[in-house]
Amino acid sequence: MDEADSGSGRVVLITGAASGIGEAAAHAFAGRGWTVALGDVDEERLRSTEEAIREAGGSAAGIAVDVRDRSSVDGLVSAVIHRFGGLDAVCPNAGIGFAERPFEQTAEDVDALLEVNLRGVIYLLLAAVPHVREGGAIVITASTSGLLAHEGGAIYAATKIALIGLGRSLAIELAPRSIRVNMVCPGAVNTPMIRSVWGSEDEARRALDEYAQGNPLGRFAEPEDVARAIVFLASPGARHITGVSLRVDGGDGLMGAV
Repeated sequence: MDEADSGSGRVVLITGAASGIGEAAAHAFAGRGWTVALGDVDEERLRSTEEAIREAGGSAAGIAVDVRDRSSVDGLVSAVIHRFGGLDAVCPNAGIGFAERPFEQTAEDVDALLEVNLRGVIYLLLAAVPHVREGGAIVITASTSGLLAHEGGAIYAATKIALIGLGRSLAIELAPRSIRVNMVCPGAVNTPMIRSVWGSEDEARRALDEYAQGNPLGRFAEPEDVARAIVFLASPGARHITGVSLRVDGGDGLMGAV
């Protein structure tokens, strides 16, 4: 590991950190010496992730948060700043998936996607950005659904497109503080979220296998694949990269990406 990319002395805050991409990112940051502040609504899994990082020799602090609640998000950031003094990276990662269906979502479905995938990210950034140190980084978990048309996923795609627009605008606004803002855009990833969308392990596996058959690299992503991209974008090694939507999709975007 390049010494310049070592996380020693650096603090990162990750939401949705108890499973999937967020959990993998937490371990990846900790493995590079970062102190990791973990936020998630699932307190039991949050404690498990925190303990696993500590057992591996890393530094982590788990704090329960509901990103739909502005006061809960403010409390998360306040607790992190009180404990660690500031932030070097913020990774708004908490999100929910969608069951593919025609454009017939209920009001409850729409509200849930907007509250978690979009409003939750905005709440976190409103609270955290003032505490990000000069030269820091923000890495937003978006999706290839924000770059490519996807039948049956219009509302989900709308939230991810919004995150890309949010991140690009913030990249300009925060540039005078040398804070970089980038988006990581995964394709299909083998996470608990995708399994919950498909309803069962068997259905999720069939869907992922079908995806892999049409993927240029012949597979779907594991959470660790996305985590490595997140850590890179947060690191000094990416110090001249900002406003980018980085696809982690095995080449799917080569067949129609913008």
